[in-house]
Amino acid sequence: PQKEAVPCKFLLWLLKMAMVYSVTPALMTEVEKRVGSVLQYANVQDLLIPSCGKRDEEKLTHSPEERTVHNIDTVQRIVEYFLMHEHEEHQQQYMFQKIDVS
Repeated sequence: PQKEAVPCKFLLWLLKMAMVYSVTPALMTEVEKRVGSVLQYANVQDLLIPSCGKRDEEKLTHSPEERTVHNIDTVQRIVEYFLMHEHEEHQQQYMFQKIDVS
């Protein structure tokens, strides 16, 4: 639960391995949320997550416009989790400032 307890690079590696071994969706979501909570420590190279699951293989069989080498859906979810996390932190800071002023 501690924000910086596990490095972002390790969490992203763990996420990539979870995709390779097709772990449960609940576990994938948990890892994605943890990556999202420390996303500010990642760089663009870290976020290049290769497509490797069954859903990704289905995408590769469709038209060239739908083909991707990287898992864009996962990166989008991670960014969404990051934005939600940042929003929650800003709300908490605002509440603490409001209490301090009172």
